[in-house]
Amino acid sequence: MTAPRLRSVARSISALNAAGVAVTLLVLVATLATACSSGNPSAKGPGPIAPPSSDTTAAPPSTSGTAAPPSSTSSAPSGPGQVTIKDYDFIPSTIMVKAGTTVTWANTDVADHWVMSAPASPETFDLGRQGTNNPVTHTFAKAGNYPYFCNLHNYMKGTVVVS
Repeated sequence: MTAPRLRSVARSISALNAAGVAVTLLVLVATLATACSSGNPSAKGPGPIAPPSSDTTAAPPSTSGTAAPPSSTSSAPSGPGQVTIKDYDFIPSTIMVKAGTTVTWANTDVADHWVMSAPASPETFDLGRQGTNNPVTHTFAKAGNYPYFCNLHNYMKGTVVVS
């Protein structure tokens, strides 16, 4: 083989190697994108993750208060002042209780959740990261509408209406 022919073959091999690297990178990116988007199809991505608050003291559940009617898409939880977290949803999404009631959020989902007051809430509460079958509680002392959301799945929203 002549020197010019060898140089031509070397350039071809180099071009094929560069194309191979590009294809490999493309496959890697596609694989990562698929892996990152798997899971809950209705998920819009996690919200910001805040550090746990120091005032996440859990109080024992209260038996006072009344539960709101069940949401139109799910059944009602088992008792007054009780919100069930299931299928990435708060059930019921709106609960009505009397002042002084302790509301319990029972996570029956396979994923962790993090109940936290929304900016419009008259009182700030941050109940921390909550694993499956790990209930968290908060006592609502004053009347008002207390919107809240899941800090890990910010499309999950609910409201506690206190009278």
